[in-house]
Amino acid sequence: MKKWVAVSKAAALASVMLVMVLGNVSCSQSFEVPVPLGESEFPEFPGLQPGDPIPAAFNDLSLPIPNVFPSRATLEGYIEDAGFGWLLSIVRIESVELVEMRLEATQGNFNGLTRLAFTWKLAAVGGVTPDPVDLGTALSPTGTLGANITLTPAATVNILDLVDNAATHDEGSNPELSIGVAGTVPNPLPEWDFSMRIRITIRLF
Repeated sequence: MKKWVAVSKAAALASVMLVMVLGNVSCSQSFEVPVPLGESEFPEFPGLQPGDPIPAAFNDLSLPIPNVFPSRATLEGYIEDAGFGWLLSIVRIESVELVEMRLEATQGNFNGLTRLAFTWKLAAVGGVTPDPVDLGTALSPTGTLGANITLTPAATVNILDLVDNAATHDEGSNPELSIGVAGTVPNPLPEWDFSMRIRITIRLF
């Protein structure tokens, strides 16, 4: 029985490898995964009232990194959920690309803002702080961003860089999310469900 199972797995592996080789010369496979990141909200705007113009001094608001941001173990779980779990011993994660981020307001909306930009500020590693990573910007000259926003980065963002930085940064230095805003203070300040969609690419060793 054990021998039959081993032979079946070997045959299945050979079939998958053949399909990957014939279907993609690079022997890689990509799939997308939605990733919930929990709830978030704007920090307060001290001294400002709803409807007040937002001065440049408030264009760099800081939020903590969501505590459910995926780790490498979580990413391997996504690979298993996609049906590639039994291949984990012979594949490596080649890249994890951010496709988009979504903000869905659960209180209020983003109206009043003419600009909403997210930047990931990486923590220092070995005393060196990497450059910030642009996660996407939403613009509305009329200040009508609405209740649901989709942010698409202008350049490729490899989530693996962010995952590893969050796990291996120097003590006393922490990554954070920076929100750049322009326009007027929303009323009320919105709260939102935070999520992202990522594209995982795996490659045979």
